[in-house]
Amino acid sequence: MFLMHWNRLKKHFTIFTLKGKILVQTLFAIFYNLPFLSTYLKKVPMPVLYCYSCPLATGACPIGTIQHLLIVGMIPFYTIGIISLIFIFFGRYTCGYMCPFGFYQDLLFKIKTKKIKPKIPYLVYSKYVLIGVIVIGSIVSHETLFCKICPAGTLTAGIPQLIIKPTLRALAGTLFYSKLLILILLTIWSIFEERPFCHYFCPLGAFIGFFNKVSYFQIKLEKDKCIKCDLCKKACPFDIKVYEDLTNLNCIRCGKCIEACPTGALSWGVTSKIPPVVINLKKEDSD
Repeated sequence: MFLMHWNRLKKHFTIFTLKGKILVQTLFAIFYNLPFLSTYLKKVPMPVLYCYSCPLATGACPIGTIQHLLIVGMIPFYTIGIISLIFIFFGRYTCGYMCPFGFYQDLLFKIKTKKIKPKIPYLVYSKYVLIGVIVIGSIVSHETLFCKICPAGTLTAGIPQLIIKPTLRALAGTLFYSKLLILILLTIWSIFEERPFCHYFCPLGAFIGFFNKVSYFQIKLEKDKCIKCDLCKKACPFDIKVYEDLTNLNCIRCGKCIEACPTGALSWGVTSKIPPVVINLKKEDSD
C-alpha cells in the first residue's frame, strides 16, 4: 500500500529531481540558520555537518556532540540513535540534498572551468581514518580534534564569529589560520572536482554510507531497461557504475545518474523490505 502511494506521489513531487535539488538545499540551509528554533532544537543533533558554534545554528553538530560526550566519559547513545533513525530512512540522501557544506561545494562546482573526476582512489579511505581519530583521539587527548580542522566549522562558525565579534580577532592564532587554509584549499578544489570533502574527508558521510545498504529510500534499477551505456558513471560525482552497485557507500544520492539514464532504468524508490524486528512483533501479536 505504501509503495503504491509512493509511486503516485513521485509523479507530482519534484524535489527528487535535479531541478528541485537547489530548492531543497536552500530550504535546509535556511532551516539550519533559524536562531529562534535553537531554543527547542539546539541540543538536537542534525543529520549533517553544521557547526554548533555558528551564531545562527538551529541545532547541534553530531560529530562535535559525539566528541564532547566521549571526552566527558559518556557513550553518545542519544546522538547516534537520533541520526541513525534518520539515516535508516534516507541513507546518504541527507548528504546530497540536506547538508549545507555539501551545498557550498555544489555552488562552487557550478563555476565554469575545466572539471576533473576523482583521481586519488586511496584518499577515499581518509574519512574512515577520521572516524578513528574522532573516537580514539577524543578519548585519549580530551580534545575535540576534528573540530580543530573542520572546514564546515570554519565557514559557518569561525569566520562569522570574527565578523560579528571584533574583539575575538585579536585571539585568532595559528589554529584559526590553519583551519582557514584548509577551507581555502577545499574551496579551490571544489571548483574543479565535485564534492571533494564529501568524497575523501567527511567522517559523518563515511558513517552514513553504511546506511546506504539498508535504508528504505533507495535508487532502483530495472535491469531489462539498462543498456550499460555508462552515462550514469559519467554523471556520478564519484565515478560509480551505478547499475553494478546501487548501494555504494560513497553514493550521496544526488540523483544525477537518474537524470542521465537515457532509458529510464534508474529511478527513486522505497524498498519493500520489512525489518526483522517488525516481523518478530507481528509473530508475537499473532501468538
